[in-house]
Amino acid sequence: CNTDNDDAEYMGESIMMRQAYQTITARASGYVNMGLRLVWKTLQFMVLMCTLVLTATLIYTVLYHWLIPTVSQSYPVHLNYDPKGETYPNALISFTTESWTATNLSVISYDEGRFLRAWQAYDFTAILDAPESEHNFASGMFMIELKLLTADLQVLATSARPTTIRFKTDLLRRLWTWFYSVPLLLGFMEEKQSLAIPLMENFKENKAYPVAKALVSISKPNLQIYSFTLRIDARLTGIRYYVYNFFLTGAAIGISQITFFEFVMVLIYLARRKMMQSSSTSDSLDDLDAELNDAPRATQAASSTSQITTETNSDAPVTTVMGETVSTTVSVTSHETTVDKIPSSTSEHTLESSSSRATVTQEVVMTTVSSNAVATDQRRRYFFSDT
Repeated sequence: CNTDNDDAEYMGESIMMRQAYQTITARASGYVNMGLRLVWKTLQFMVLMCTLVLTATLIYTVLYHWLIPTVSQSYPVHLNYDPKGETYPNALISFTTESWTATNLSVISYDEGRFLRAWQAYDFTAILDAPESEHNFASGMFMIELKLLTADLQVLATSARPTTIRFKTDLLRRLWTWFYSVPLLLGFMEEKQSLAIPLMENFKENKAYPVAKALVSISKPNLQIYSFTLRIDARLTGIRYYVYNFFLTGAAIGISQITFFEFVMVLIYLARRKMMQSSSTSDSLDDLDAELNDAPRATQAASSTSQITTETNSDAPVTTVMGETVSTTVSVTSHETTVDKIPSSTSEHTLESSSSRATVTQEVVMTTVSSNAVATDQRRRYFFSDT
């Protein structure tokens, strides 16, 4: 008896330990699966955000180049001097074609196509480097003229501005030369003046008449210069000014806004997809409910075969029970009625067999209905888990 009790206690402890091990294993596997799902969702979110940021950066770059024109352009001007001094030094700059002419006008070529954006305001400035020579100081005032031309040399705009070499006394020039003697000897500095002369402000190109060339001339035939440059600056206003002058801040704000808009669009897409899946699931559940509603009808149809049906012919009424026939003959006269029946024992035996068959048929039908209900419940769980 003690041995049996010890065996029973040992078996009980083994069963409890096995159940505890299964519980711990199930919980551990659940936590591991939860962690893996969390890591997978995090990776998906990171990939999605990186993709959104990259696409937002690309979109912002395209919008920036479309919104902001070329802010500053510089073109060297090669003046043509007349040896006789009868004509003013001048130069013809071509912005859209590539060719050199054999005339007294030097033609400089650049990129083909429209180089100014239509209806964008531009400022034209002449950058002149002239030596501080006695000849230039004695030249006094002179004029710089700018003419903007079309490809067929039609004048679109003309502007002329005066300028001169800034005056310095002999004492100031000597002191400045002695003070900067070392850089001057080493070639890091030169005795020259850089003049920036605004030639034309707030010029807006007409789309129908694009600027293709520019004619620059100076009113002093013997003016000494080191270099001459025509600079074209776009005048930015409004949002273009802030986007260009505060590039990093504008880029951060623009990319973040585009990323937020893309994220909202992704959420709308996922919500719509979820609604479509839920609608398809509801349709499937309606089909399952229809199948469940058809099951009782099948049960009734099957059970109706176990009911007694009465068939009547011209000779005598016949009663049929589950394929067993019980015939009843009724003859009626004017004064008495005669009824011939099957023996009672045979009738009772036939009814008992019919009722037993009906019971078996109902049990089979109920078993079929229960199996269909189990399968339907499994399908319903599958659809909910898939959703």
